[in-house]
Amino acid sequence: MKNINIGIDLGTTNSAIASYANGKVQVHKNPVGLRELLPSVVSYRKNRILVGDKARERFLVDAENTFASFKRAMGTDKKYHVAITDDMLSPIELSKMILSELSNFVLDTDVKSAVITIPASFNTMQSNATKEAGLAAGFEEVVLLQEPIAACIAYSNVKELAIEEVETWLVYDFGGGTFDASLAKVSNRSLEIIDHKGDNFLGGVDFDMQIIQKIICPAIEKESPAHANLWKKMISSDDASYKKLYYECLFRAEEAKKELSVREETFIEIESDEDDLFVTIDITRDDFNKLVQPKFETSFSLIEELLAENALEFSMIYKIIMVGGTTLIPYIREELTKRTNIPLDISLDPTQIVVTGAAYFAGSKESTLVAEKATENETAKVTKISVQWIYENQSNDEEELIVGILEQKIEGFYRIIRNDGGYDSGMMRFRDKINEFLPLISGAKNTFSVKVYNVYKELIHENDDIVISQGLYNILGQPLPNDICLELDHEEGTYLEEIFKKNEILPLSKTIYKTASKTILKDSDDKLIINIVEGSVRNSPASNLPIGYIEISGHHLALDIIKGLDIELHFKMSESRDLTVSILIDSINLKQQQIFNPNQFVINFSKVITEIKQYINVIENEIAVLKITDKNIAGELKAIQNKLVTLYGEALEYENDTVTETKYQIHEQKRLLIQKFDQLAANTLLLREIQNYTENKALVEEKLDDLSESQIAAYKKIVADEQVFLHSGNKQVIQIKAKELIALLEKSRNITDEDYRYYYYFFVHNDDIRAYSSNQRKFDTLLKKGEKANGVNNMAELQYIVTELYENTREYFRQRSAGGKSNDIASKLGIQ
Repeated sequence: MKNINIGIDLGTTNSAIASYANGKVQVHKNPVGLRELLPSVVSYRKNRILVGDKARERFLVDAENTFASFKRAMGTDKKYHVAITDDMLSPIELSKMILSELSNFVLDTDVKSAVITIPASFNTMQSNATKEAGLAAGFEEVVLLQEPIAACIAYSNVKELAIEEVETWLVYDFGGGTFDASLAKVSNRSLEIIDHKGDNFLGGVDFDMQIIQKIICPAIEKESPAHANLWKKMISSDDASYKKLYYECLFRAEEAKKELSVREETFIEIESDEDDLFVTIDITRDDFNKLVQPKFETSFSLIEELLAENALEFSMIYKIIMVGGTTLIPYIREELTKRTNIPLDISLDPTQIVVTGAAYFAGSKESTLVAEKATENETAKVTKISVQWIYENQSNDEEELIVGILEQKIEGFYRIIRNDGGYDSGMMRFRDKINEFLPLISGAKNTFSVKVYNVYKELIHENDDIVISQGLYNILGQPLPNDICLELDHEEGTYLEEIFKKNEILPLSKTIYKTASKTILKDSDDKLIINIVEGSVRNSPASNLPIGYIEISGHHLALDIIKGLDIELHFKMSESRDLTVSILIDSINLKQQQIFNPNQFVINFSKVITEIKQYINVIENEIAVLKITDKNIAGELKAIQNKLVTLYGEALEYENDTVTETKYQIHEQKRLLIQKFDQLAANTLLLREIQNYTENKALVEEKLDDLSESQIAAYKKIVADEQVFLHSGNKQVIQIKAKELIALLEKSRNITDEDYRYYYYFFVHNDDIRAYSSNQRKFDTLLKKGEKANGVNNMAELQYIVTELYENTREYFRQRSAGGKSNDIASKLGIQ
């Protein structure tokens, strides 16, 4: 058995590669220049492709053919235009070049397998894009590892910690392009990531752009009025000279940022022969701190949310592990210390801690690739008799007991050899079972080979896969960053059902049983589509990220799928988050399987702008209702709305941006704000829906004696899993159950068409009721639909609309009851 042993930190600004051997990690240096960090920059020349330091220098002379920060665009549809070749390159293709260059750092080794780190907040598409880049670089095996886990493994092993009690660490990972805050529980030789928060578009690159926008551009505009509105020109103009100027400014800004981390002041010189421009700009650390402060506040808010969601206070955190080059900025260290009063652990280089941890992890990860090849090339192991080997694979002791239990009671001999040659048990006699204490090399992985012989000293069993780690920390497993959900259709709209829950340990497997929501006839154009999305089960489906879908078409059926037919869905997610979905409809002998590893998400920025504007209005309607019922929640929603208004202005400003990744940043901020709205509104609406359900259930129970046997059976089916759905946090499911109870009541009552017509007109002519609507847009739409249904005498539709109008304005009737007023409509419908 061989392990992967190679770890790679694929960073936004810099990347690195390290290897593990004999309990130690070596960070490899570039054979040219002998630097351990490789700038994540690619530049095209006539017949050459430059990577790293030489490529970064090309920003000053050939910005059109030089590319950086493409990690932030991983998993998106962004393309980079190479002017010299007229090619369009994806972030995957550019990352491939970085990985290929890094593999050259490991001399005399053909790197075939590697552990590559990713931010904890990377979604499935971003993760798959990273894995795809590794495979494109020529690696035959790629395992992904979350950066906070890598950092914890590095600190634990390099510092040789001896932890007697469980400690809680906060990992503050502020890199060049991304930010992660993670909580880790560290005990005696084990690590566990509890939870995380992050922003995939918050990093040191943002400080560089702030320096350009807030300091460099105003200085140039003051010196040369011809460059008015310079920032907008640099990010949106097709003029190559502005693009060149932008990247020169970006280069100078990054250098200034580094200098201001160790000095109190510096200066920037911008020169352009084309414009006869020469500007010298003085920058102090105080100037820089003012630009850092808003971004730091964003990171600190994520920390506060993370602790609050896990019922923790700063006093419960043992230390903060500082990770990433951005944590070298003095302001960030000072503010963290001042606000948290927690010790900052800065004992390891924050720019190398992730790659070090990745190598330690790689040293514990068996390479399936190598194992497969060994199976093909080596003589098959002798296994004439089965032996169960029992031992601890993690140990803090100097020796570890191994026990071999044979499938039958026999006598014979055994021999155990440690692979480094430092231990050989010699030929030892046994009867019925084997017991041996194995001496361990401290702080290393110890691999042993065991051979078992019969009394005639004929080999009957061998095993060379006994591995025991002495004094090394490892993880209990990688947590899933987000919920994975099934999107389901219902008459009331779509809702989500959880497949895998955030923070469950990968790999994962689950089987779910469903029924067909509609009939699909064979050879027809009808389809049954099963959508899978990533994001909280409590979000609206639209604010989550699509992973993929399985489509069952009538054209591929041998038999009809009848509505209500049982469907078995089996889901498996690997440690690197490849998702395998298997579908089985046993009654028609249908089996289908698909592996989802999407690596690109297409962003329609016009749609992003429209959605921001739409949610500003949606929240306005929600606030109007909550001002009456819950002013505190209304205030929190107003804060979200204000942020969306600000974001809307930024979206319009960057609509034509072709240079920076700000569009993707805006899309991510929009998605997170909508999720906050979903969660906040969900908490309020959830309580409302639970109350509605409870009221409806009580009304049905009052009428149980009047219900038929089939109606009683229907009632029992509705409430059968009540404890599950009431505690699911899923308001859509509870809403559906409440409406099923209403429908059951209506069937038991003798309500005439004229009653429904009367109730409809009540909603039309009541001037006060609309203010209590939970969704005023839906209320208005229902009135219009009711007018049409009434006009064509479609009473079935009108009945449905009246019930929906009541549900939409239930707060109005609830307050009437509280005030002692009668609710004739509710009473008649049985839904008061």
